[in-house]
Amino acid sequence: MKINKLIYVAIIGALFASCQKVETPMFTDADAFVAFEKEKINVTKNIGREVRIPVSLVSISGFDATVDFEIDTIAYENTGLGAKEGVNFIVKNETKTLTFKKGENMTDYIVIEPIDFSGDLDVTFDIKLVSLKGDCSLGAYNTMAVTIGDGLSGTYKASAPSPFEGQEDVVNTWTCEVRKDRSNPNMLWFSQIVPSYTGAVYNEVAGEMDDSHTSVTVGGGEIGTMDYDGEEVALNLNFNGALSTTGQISSGKITFTSIMLVTAYLELNGEYANYSITGAKGVTLTKVEDY
Repeated sequence: MKINKLIYVAIIGALFASCQKVETPMFTDADAFVAFEKEKINVTKNIGREVRIPVSLVSISGFDATVDFEIDTIAYENTGLGAKEGVNFIVKNETKTLTFKKGENMTDYIVIEPIDFSGDLDVTFDIKLVSLKGDCSLGAYNTMAVTIGDGLSGTYKASAPSPFEGQEDVVNTWTCEVRKDRSNPNMLWFSQIVPSYTGAVYNEVAGEMDDSHTSVTVGGGEIGTMDYDGEEVALNLNFNGALSTTGQISSGKITFTSIMLVTAYLELNGEYANYSITGAKGVTLTKVEDY
């Protein structure tokens, strides 16, 4: 069965560039700071190795500095999902002080070892940078949330061939965040399970895993909205007539083989009908996070 895609023609106006000179702010050692590279990571509990979390001194010339770190679970205590040191992970640093030496190193590491604990729920703890000593400040990423689980949560690269006639060679790629539900260990949430479309705003889509966490089933229904001629219209997810689709989970990949379509109820030639605006002939999600 071939699927025809609704084609929109966009008229692009002329772009005008200003010739005005703009002064670029310069970074100097007065702006130096110590920080994590990002705000959160996901760690697999049975990874079987230590995880090295970098903390960097961002400076032009470098200088001597130290910063302490502490483990904090206060934000997760009421949820029962706070990770416990010695039960879910071990801190391998001899001291909880990181050291930066001018001419030697601009990066030091917090080393943790995940423990292969029982249970399906992910657990989380924060690492906070404190007690900085040196001619610099703490950067914006001075706290990192570390989630330990079965490795399903994280950032994935999504890839999907187009299902539309005349686009057989088109392969769409995008980024999809996958997270486990905090209260239901058998539920996954996908930030974007279908290819991007201009003007479309997608909602998270829920998927229900089997008890062995080797497959996940996603149902159809409203998936987001888009602007059409100044009006907000609903977008719906379907599977070429089926009510749901099931993907397989294995080795850092989640693979759906069915055709997924995003449809909008639009007016065309004076009549309203559902039109497919984007879609995928199978979606492969490959985890790109190192941990």
